[in-house]
Amino acid sequence: MISLNKKAKLVIAIIAIIIVAILISSKIITEKRNSDLYNEAINYFADGNIELTRERLKSIEDPIYKDKQQLLDLCRSVQYYRNCLYFSAWCYVSLNFEYLNEEEIKRVSDYEEEVKQAYFDEIAEQERIAEANYQARVAEGFPFVGMRESDIYKNNNGEYDIRK
Repeated sequence: MISLNKKAKLVIAIIAIIIVAILISSKIITEKRNSDLYNEAINYFADGNIELTRERLKSIEDPIYKDKQQLLDLCRSVQYYRNCLYFSAWCYVSLNFEYLNEEEIKRVSDYEEEVKQAYFDEIAEQERIAEANYQARVAEGFPFVGMRESDIYKNNNGEYDIRK
């Protein structure tokens, strides 16, 4: 017959084994769930469904799982881009991915170039509009604050005039 001391040790060992098995299986289940969510997010992103991509990525419990944060930033960038906020979109484009394949990285790189070009086009358009507005004010014939010195000159009476 087993003594009470040996029975207690055996029960403790069995309980310890059960606890370790539960912890290991929990870790395996969590890793599998995170992997499935990440793969779903990648597929949704490839299809252009940013909302579901963000939802899946946010469901991943591990805050530093694979490229989770970079993909969330890329989703934010796409949302800004769709709202014509090109500078904000450009700020959130990251090319620092470790887990994407070469084709996906190429697509992200092409997207980054597209965002950068859209931003520079927007800046050029804003500058064109600002110059047109400035020229319209100069054409009114009255000096104004912010007027370039090259557009103002002194006439024979000592008064400032606008160059035409």
